[in-house]
Amino acid sequence: MSTSHQAALFVGRQQIYNRDLEVAAYELLFRTSQENRATIVDGDMATSQLLVNAVIEIGLENLAFGRPAFVNFTRNFIVGDCEIPFDPEQVVIEVLETVEPDAEVIAALTKFRERGFTIALDDYIDSDHRDELLGLADIVKIDLRGYTSERLARDVKRLKKYPLKLLAEKVETAEEFERCKALGFDYFQGYFLSTPQIVQGKALVSNQLSILRLLVKLRDPSVTFDEVVDLVKQDVSLSLKLLRYVNSLSQGTRNQIDSVKQAAIRLGLKKICQIVTLISMSGISNKPKPLLETALIRARMCEILGATKFPDSAETCFTVGLFSCLDAFLDQPLVEVLKELPITLESREALLAHAGPIGRLLSCVIAFERGNWEGTRQFGADEATIQSAYLSAAAWAQKEAKSAYPEKEQYQG
Repeated sequence: MSTSHQAALFVGRQQIYNRDLEVAAYELLFRTSQENRATIVDGDMATSQLLVNAVIEIGLENLAFGRPAFVNFTRNFIVGDCEIPFDPEQVVIEVLETVEPDAEVIAALTKFRERGFTIALDDYIDSDHRDELLGLADIVKIDLRGYTSERLARDVKRLKKYPLKLLAEKVETAEEFERCKALGFDYFQGYFLSTPQIVQGKALVSNQLSILRLLVKLRDPSVTFDEVVDLVKQDVSLSLKLLRYVNSLSQGTRNQIDSVKQAAIRLGLKKICQIVTLISMSGISNKPKPLLETALIRARMCEILGATKFPDSAETCFTVGLFSCLDAFLDQPLVEVLKELPITLESREALLAHAGPIGRLLSCVIAFERGNWEGTRQFGADEATIQSAYLSAAAWAQKEAKSAYPEKEQYQG
């Protein structure tokens, strides 16, 4: 079993009160230290790290005490392919003000609502560009700092026509609280009521190779349940994260789960894949975006071109292309990294020596990447086919890279 070490982690938490000044929910805030403020970070990375810290590391039962937890969601997190592996009764999806209400966002939020999630619009102001989302929202958070008294009264009256709740945020004085209460607000948040608290915990840091091994297996259509369980058990940190997560789903019951196998049975392979992907995503930002794009383009080109000659090995072609950059990602020689990964001898030789059919394919893709047309001919594909595969792969990789490396934005809270 791999060893793990502990690292400090932080989560901000601020109470949300109802009209009787009872705590109705908490907003969870991305923090990197005891300093009670957010820094400018990648929004997707902040959301993924916050969810890992709050739900998997510390546990929502220790942060929200059975009440809903509001979490800021960026556009990429809303429309991403990875399903959010959390209980709809535990997490409120708070749509950031930077999210444009396009068709893709509306469709994704509709699916979240169908799954039972509560949708909140963050930092709403008069004539907000997200008015198209009002029909999907359960809660609208109105930023008092963006309003005069007259505009606030007018906008509250307009929003009351929708079947939703209103939350006044940044309530900083007793007068503001009383005025909002008189206007009919349902919930209240701000420094007058409580300041954000910093909750500190200790994270067990996962072995990156353990995560990679598990992701490889989860991509394999022939993977067995027992193989996945064995791989999870090889990493102390990952085992504990899954146990914390599955027991957070069972809070309030006596059915405490204390084995990885029981947790895997409860979650299923699909849910485990979602959680492992989230954990890996939360730690990927220490490498430059062009490196990830190169790995993704190689992987997708290998998959597309490989499917034309050996369609039964398309998944293997993708994996070989992706892993061809592992030495740069992990700062270790590729030959050493591959000793730790459950790949076939054919894939290993393709990666290390560009041997065999898949090795020749990888060599072709790398040659194209370097502008070496002579080197692309050994695979046997014509220039038009290779060029078409590249354009398709580049478009796909750009979209995928945005999920891990979104444009810089201010993560609110």
